[in-house]
Amino acid sequence: MKGGVERSSYLLRITKFYLKISNISEAKRCLSILLDCESLSFKAHLSIVSIMLELDDCARAVKFLRTYQEVLREKGASVSHWKELAEKWLFDLHNPKAVDQCLTSGQEVAVSAADYRTLAESRTKLLGDSAGAGELKQLAEKCQETEDRYRSASNKCLKLGEETATTFDDWLTIAWNSNRTDRGTKEIRKALNKANDLADEIWPKTLVAVYFLRYLSDAATATAIFPSFAKSPDDWNKPLRNLSEWEADPAALFEWLRPQITDEMIDTIADSDRGSGYQENLNLLYFIMETGLLPPVNFLHPVLHFTSFSDRSEDVQRAFASLLICIGMPTGYQEPCIIILLESCIILGKDTMHDLLGLMVALSEAADVYNWGAADPQIDEPVIFGLILTAGYINPADERLERLIPFVPFEHVPKLFKEGIRPEKWQELTNEIVPSIIKAQPNSEPLRRLEQFVSL
Repeated sequence: MKGGVERSSYLLRITKFYLKISNISEAKRCLSILLDCESLSFKAHLSIVSIMLELDDCARAVKFLRTYQEVLREKGASVSHWKELAEKWLFDLHNPKAVDQCLTSGQEVAVSAADYRTLAESRTKLLGDSAGAGELKQLAEKCQETEDRYRSASNKCLKLGEETATTFDDWLTIAWNSNRTDRGTKEIRKALNKANDLADEIWPKTLVAVYFLRYLSDAATATAIFPSFAKSPDDWNKPLRNLSEWEADPAALFEWLRPQITDEMIDTIADSDRGSGYQENLNLLYFIMETGLLPPVNFLHPVLHFTSFSDRSEDVQRAFASLLICIGMPTGYQEPCIIILLESCIILGKDTMHDLLGLMVALSEAADVYNWGAADPQIDEPVIFGLILTAGYINPADERLERLIPFVPFEHVPKLFKEGIRPEKWQELTNEIVPSIIKAQPNSEPLRRLEQFVSL
């Protein structure tokens, strides 16, 4: 599948697999495609260096890392990035001069006592440079003195702020600044409780709940703040019918994907629309990640939409964003995301496909219908057709597939291939999966009706 194979996360995995089985020609081919990817993460760049070294191409690895170093310098990389690069240069490429350059670049962007202490430790560990480390420790001490004075002044200001605070925004700002200045959990909790008392709508309460999670790791209080509108995946889609032969599980895929999502991915999703709501998006995403509950997803729909449809997103990111839309948005929003989710899960592996099947059964049991009141009301076409494609990919010989055909609104299915946002994806996967179903069950007349949608 062209769209997925070209994505960096998949290519890294498959390149490493070919190296493991000593298929050097395929590893080189995949690496060549990988290097053409427009968006590669910091970790992906370091992995590529390791791959080049495994291919005995040290000169190329050095050139690649030097070029990326210049890119990071222009972007303004953090101290932690420069520390990791320094370790790469030493442990993989054995180049102390480059290590020194990286740590010097790290010093240029250091802004805190912790930054200087990190660099001092790295100079000692990587270069044995006790003199350079000593200078950095002195800078750390001076920086710490400044931070302590700032913290003391901030605490005085925050105490004055508490005496005059009257609104939700006042108390939330106090909580935010109390966390930034390490003022203490007691003061943060007091400010958040005051803010919660003044919050009377979904959005303010969502922010308070997220802050309880991020600042105090208090999931119990966060969840208790808005049980009425933060729900588990099981509660978002109430079944209207029962597909008795199939087992619905709306939460399994969500629970599998959640620990796969890194902080870097969350940050990318939150900023994917380059809009002004970055911090609010970030807060909501952290709430979802840490509680496993979903506030109304319409707050996040723009950034989830951009992430789902971007070819630059990693497969796990695309699957996660598409999943949230499928679970938390009305049927009309699900159509393009179902096919993107199916494509991503195929790439992520067969275990993921089984979790997707449970979700698709749940969505089919809860979906809008045509000819309501009939013995077998037909299910909204993207949902039921997505279920058939998912189940057919897992096992084209599954005899239960035939008994899903009465739920298919055949007159509406062609819209999937001619309208909407991703008609080509629907067609591509239909062309791949439907013929295998018909081949596996050649005597099934109901399943043969699906043949009309191949290369429509």
